[in-house]
Amino acid sequence: MGTSFENYPKSKGLDREQELLKELKGRDALTLEDTESLRTLAHDIQVSAFDPALTLTLCKAYDVSALLEQIKQLAQESNPEHRAQLHHFLDFCVLFARSEHNLTPDLPQSYELEVFAQHGQPTLDNELQMLLHSWPKEETNYLLAMHIEDALESFNLWGTKEGAHSGSPGGASDETIFSSRLLYQSFFLRRELNLYTGHSIAHMLVPLAEGYIGLYIHGQLVQAYPAPNHERYHAQRNEDEMLIAKNDSEYDWIYDSLAIPLPENAHPSLGLRKLQDLWNLYDDCKQDGQPFYFDFSRIPLEALHPTVRADILEHNFKILQEIHAHDSLPLPLSEKTFMEAVFPDGSGTSARCELYRYLSSFSMREKLVREFGDDIASLTLYEQSNFLSFLEEADIESVREVETLVLQHGMDFTRTFLLIGDDVSLQQAFFSFAHEHPERVASVIEDIGALAATIARLKGQLLEIFGSAHSSVAEECTRRLVIRAKETLQACMSGYAENDGVSAVLGDAAIFAFSFRLLRERGELSLATIPESASLSFKSVPSLNLTPEERMDMAALYQKAHSDEDPSYIARLIDANNEVAKSSASTFYLMKHADALIGMIRFDEKRNERGDLIELYAGGFNVDRAYGNGKLGEALFEASFEQMKKRGIPIKAHVRKDSPMVDKYRLWGFVIIGETTSSDESKIPLYELLMAPSQVSSESVSSA
Repeated sequence: MGTSFENYPKSKGLDREQELLKELKGRDALTLEDTESLRTLAHDIQVSAFDPALTLTLCKAYDVSALLEQIKQLAQESNPEHRAQLHHFLDFCVLFARSEHNLTPDLPQSYELEVFAQHGQPTLDNELQMLLHSWPKEETNYLLAMHIEDALESFNLWGTKEGAHSGSPGGASDETIFSSRLLYQSFFLRRELNLYTGHSIAHMLVPLAEGYIGLYIHGQLVQAYPAPNHERYHAQRNEDEMLIAKNDSEYDWIYDSLAIPLPENAHPSLGLRKLQDLWNLYDDCKQDGQPFYFDFSRIPLEALHPTVRADILEHNFKILQEIHAHDSLPLPLSEKTFMEAVFPDGSGTSARCELYRYLSSFSMREKLVREFGDDIASLTLYEQSNFLSFLEEADIESVREVETLVLQHGMDFTRTFLLIGDDVSLQQAFFSFAHEHPERVASVIEDIGALAATIARLKGQLLEIFGSAHSSVAEECTRRLVIRAKETLQACMSGYAENDGVSAVLGDAAIFAFSFRLLRERGELSLATIPESASLSFKSVPSLNLTPEERMDMAALYQKAHSDEDPSYIARLIDANNEVAKSSASTFYLMKHADALIGMIRFDEKRNERGDLIELYAGGFNVDRAYGNGKLGEALFEASFEQMKKRGIPIKAHVRKDSPMVDKYRLWGFVIIGETTSSDESKIPLYELLMAPSQVSSESVSSA
């Protein structure tokens, strides 16, 4: 995408093109900016109404032999910038081939060929194809090898591979094959997004990743938009019915004509003959001054030649364009915002963005569908970024190995592999494990794949919960979860903890807890500042004001928090809590997430014989284990104690001697003043603790 991301479609004009040629003429070597201009100019001519032969004039700016020599030299380099230059050049080859084949109906073929010959087309055609065929045979980089293959295929007008449009310009290219498969979906996505500008076939809107769709011009990604929410579906249906109702029934013959199948064993290109029927229909409608809107339900769209199908879709789209000409256009994401989503670690250099542009191009997406069995749109942007990191350096042999395993195990394997990222040693170990233990690898990748999917959707979820002010926490959470996932994967492969540990970091509760903990560690969040969108509430309730539902929720929380304890011990804890709740001398602090009770602590009042309050006792401290790693318990404890300390009364507590919470209590200001045992028959050893005197200030007492 690079510099062109936000500026397409452009309209330069012939003078600007000639000016650019003069600027480039005589250069000793191409820079990255030059190759971007080379690709962009060829692309602009495709988009504009200029004669496609003008694409070829760019090569007059260079000594062709010197240009080809430089391309050969660049092919020996391996850094991202050189690769970006090579991809620009290969794009030019693809567009050159399409211009060569694109004999427009407005110009006689003889004139077209005369123009091409004037620009040295036959020589240039041969030179380019010879260069592509003789590209260094030792070329092993996967991305470049695929692009070279695509450039060569673009010179072939008659394709034989599945999905090729025989007889159509560029019909053998993967770009054309991929776009034809999504034409119908693009038609409806543009309507849902209310995007009616441009040619519907040259400007396509297709899914790009979870939550994103991309606007493509001639197979290149130029804009990204948030995915639409399908609210316009019923309005579209009503609009279609209204337009179809206006059709004159005398034109219904076109449906019968389109439904006639090709003769058995006929070459697919014969399907192009139906174009003449369409053109006859358009002429009749024009002469009669009658519009005609195709009813797709009466047309076997998938059985038609792709070019015929495209013509029908474009005809309907033009009618919709006239109706919605003055509608407000949707706002695309800025290139900066989108690239930050693709490269959340800040690695999105200009050259890497160019490589992502090729990875996300139609031609590459079709190759990945063919070789991996799925499109990159099934991956999140985070996973696409990891995939690109792999392919940037991967040789063909390594990709083929991954490809084989993906076809065996599906997209969960892809997610597991992408989660590994550039950890070469772990990649090798994982490949070995997959080959040596096929009976175990399926269950491992299912769990790790689910974990990878959780990590991938983390950023959007955190932004939704905590707001853009805390956007940087997503990258840190992702990094920590990736580390956790890699550790889990290594343990699974070693046989020590197969399928263990994965569930601990999955689910909304774990993600919320994980991010909440990180924000607290960074001092960015407290219970007092957490936004409403986090769905976290914290309140104090006098014991006699507890609702029956809250009493039941507290009992359930005891069960969750002590799930590894003896059931009889849990029952005694619940009974003791219920007994205290009957008294007016206790206050409960309750923490809820999404209306579910996830934490609690109570404070019981102790009075002397005169009825003076002399002490508070902190008990019943419990946190749902699903939130255990999130410091939510600490936040609950600290917030409730901040309120209770204002009363200026000493606070006591008991903690099991074998509990890791002993150190936490001491950190919060408690000191151990003795030892005792639980009052029931279990006689569990306990520490008796008291809030350190310095923690209950005289200032707090006076203000109470």
